[in-house]
Amino acid sequence: MAKQTTFKTGLAEGFSKKLNRAVNVQLEAKASEIAQDAVMLSPVYSGAYVKSFSFKVNNTSATGRGQTSRSSNKSSTPDFEKQQGLSNLDGDISSIFSDPNIKIKTLTLRNDSPHAKLVEDGPIKTAPNGVKVFAQIRNKHG
Repeated sequence: MAKQTTFKTGLAEGFSKKLNRAVNVQLEAKASEIAQDAVMLSPVYSGAYVKSFSFKVNNTSATGRGQTSRSSNKSSTPDFEKQQGLSNLDGDISSIFSDPNIKIKTLTLRNDSPHAKLVEDGPIKTAPNGVKVFAQIRNKHG
């Protein structure tokens, strides 16, 4: 005689939640790598550009942080500026992943500094053809 057991739909739902959490752990690690690369690759003059990076999730249309620099305000502490930029991104990552059940469709790195296009595409004094921060990140992280 045949034997059987039936599993309720809750089994599939629980398994799906575990998979989603596992994926989010990997996404959070990847976001941290991207954040570190964005900051490392960024030039620092006043610190405004490196502190203007932000992460947005699921194609939100809201703008991120953007700081304006003034040409006479050269930073004497570029490493400190980079640390502040990384801290901003770490805060974004923590906020996004604070809900372990969040369903992430897209994760967007953006820079809303008024001079972000100049840094990316040039001309700036140290890189007449631009620094290509976003292009380098796309090449490395897909």
